[in-house]
Order: sequence, then C-alpha cells, then structure tokens
Amino acid sequence: MSLIDGEENQTATLWKHGDISTIDKFGKYTNHTKSTFKCRWQDVNKLFINKEGKETLSRSIIYTSTIITVQDKLRKGTNTETKVTTSDWEVQRVDIEIDDDGTVDHYKVYL
Repeated sequence: MSLIDGEENQTATLWKHGDISTIDKFGKYTNHTKSTFKCRWQDVNKLFINKEGKETLSRSIIYTSTIITVQDKLRKGTNTETKVTTSDWEVQRVDIEIDDDGTVDHYKVYL
C-alpha cells in the first residue's frame, strides 16, 4: 500500500519528453507526448537543489505514482492544447520515495 493512496485526488497533464534525438541546439526537448495522470498538486515554495547543483525555489510540488522525469512538462488540470505551451511548467527535480520493502512508493516532483 502506497503512502499516497487516496491522496491522488487531482488531475494534471504530463508532456513526456522524447528520446535524446529530439534535443535541439539549446539542450531542450522538441518532441513531447501528452497524457493525463492522477496526483496531489501543492502550490508551495520549497528550496531544493536542481540538476545543475544550484539552490532553486519551487513553484509547486506534485506527489504521484506516475513515472515523471526531469525536463518533462506539467500543467495542473486537463490540458486541451495539442502541444507544449508557456503555461506548462518544466520538471526541475524528481525524488523517488521508497517503501519499507524497497520498492518505489511514489514520486515527489518539483516545478
């Protein structure tokens, strides 16, 4: 049983980035696949270390059992857009929360 069972009462839109061949000259992914998932979305400011090793202040933290990776894009709610927009937030960090038995319990995602 997951620690977040029953807590994933919100919906978000995930833009999953493509493989390494979809990276442009600026190091950004240009191809994303859209899906929706259940989560617990909290708009909260928390200090964390980003992938460049710099202290960063989060915009939101999302708890979910859906696999999400750094540089994916997220938006609260269901998104009707057909491609990533400026309203979608890039994932800055993902913590994998492990259960007592050593399996993945959930993901803590920083935007």
